Amino acid sequence: MRRYNLYSFEVGTTTSSHNIPAIPSEKAKHLKDKIAMYAK
Repeated sequence: MRRYNLYSFEVGTTTSSHNIPAIPSEKAKHLKDKIAMYAK
């Protein structure tokens, strides 16, 4: 997927985890930063 600049994003909680495949790199970076901000 990285050949096409796509990433897989995994979100884990206490009881489960969710995988979101084929996200464009800029969107994945934005989601990662936003979730990290809320996790603080």
